[in-house]
Amino acid sequence: MSDSLASFAALFRAVLLLHGQDAPVAKPDCVRATAQLLKLDAAPFERIFGFRSSDALPASEKEANDIFAAYLEQIGQVIEVVDELTGSGV
Repeated sequence: MSDSLASFAALFRAVLLLHGQDAPVAKPDCVRATAQLLKLDAAPFERIFGFRSSDALPASEKEANDIFAAYLEQIGQVIEVVDELTGSGV
């Protein structure tokens, strides 16, 4: 999750730019700005950044699976927004 979030942060920067927003340089700030713009649940992203910065891991497999499911749900919402943009000729 941590590695993929770093990659998605770069893609989120493009989403911000496509929406005419300034894109922060720092990956966590870019993710936060995208979450705010698209009204996403930022909690899964924040949890993953927290694990990344502390080298901690989820306490259990269930916690990891729950975070991953929530993370994928938010990523899916971003994909829907991008698909709508590409369908509108942007």
